[in-house]
Amino acid sequence: MSQPLVSVHVPAYNQVHFIREAIESAVGQDYPNLQVVIGDDGSEDGTAQIITECANKYPDRVTAIVGGPHLGVTRNCNRILRQCKGEYIAFHAGDDVMLPGRIANQVKWLEEDERRVICTHDVEVFGSETGKRRYLYSSIAHLGSGQGAAGLVRDGNTFAAISVMARASALPSYGFDERVPLVSDWKLWIDCLASGGLFGHIEGVYARYRRHARNLAADSTPWDKSFLDRMSDCLATLALVEANYPHLVRYCRNRRAQLLAEIGDWYLTRGDKPNARLYYASASRGYMTLIWELLPKPIQNALLSRKCH
Repeated sequence: MSQPLVSVHVPAYNQVHFIREAIESAVGQDYPNLQVVIGDDGSEDGTAQIITECANKYPDRVTAIVGGPHLGVTRNCNRILRQCKGEYIAFHAGDDVMLPGRIANQVKWLEEDERRVICTHDVEVFGSETGKRRYLYSSIAHLGSGQGAAGLVRDGNTFAAISVMARASALPSYGFDERVPLVSDWKLWIDCLASGGLFGHIEGVYARYRRHARNLAADSTPWDKSFLDRMSDCLATLALVEANYPHLVRYCRNRRAQLLAEIGDWYLTRGDKPNARLYYASASRGYMTLIWELLPKPIQNALLSRKCH
């Protein structure tokens, strides 16, 4: 089997207690042609110093990007991506753990068919304080396979970011879309698959996702405003996808209606019935528009004619 260069993409921010394990788990992969690129986003807790130590310890494998201001998730991810030289990009994180065999097995799967552009795998979600498993990602999201981005738009982001290995040539030239400041990975996967590439997964658990208080995607409570921030990014993503990929418009509208209903649920849980009603109404209009567009033209014309009379 050929062994093309793989770049491991590792964003980090104030993860001093976890970053060394994250880096070591990537560097220790049993795959020889590997570049591990870690970008620190202006940490204030010593994370950057540990990254530098690891780069000095593994000069042939680790590329450290330290210094500079806090850029935010998406811009930092692009700064890292620009330094990734691999034919494949394996996405990782500064507070998570890569398990043995991940890189070699994903490369093998991708190399078997040049049409394959994204490969995922199952992930163990564990509590940081106890180290114990909470659940497997596959218990809450389907590890599917298919072609193109329609399902990923319609159903939302079903890829665990730390499980993704992508073919670099399928990535858009701008990388992560900086118009989506917080949750930009979904847009990146859609961009990769929009032209019809194949995606799938390898069997097995090859990463551990750490749950702790500072998780960007930590479980939100009904009172957590970060839920609305994430929803805002998701709605922005759908608007961008709808504008750029006409063949995905129907799926964007379906997903938008679902998100609006979820926001309505969020407001209702908070006891804010007026806002809940507004979002439920918007969701209903979205569903009705979608149903109308799915009707065959003769039925649309018949209904319009009946309405006119």
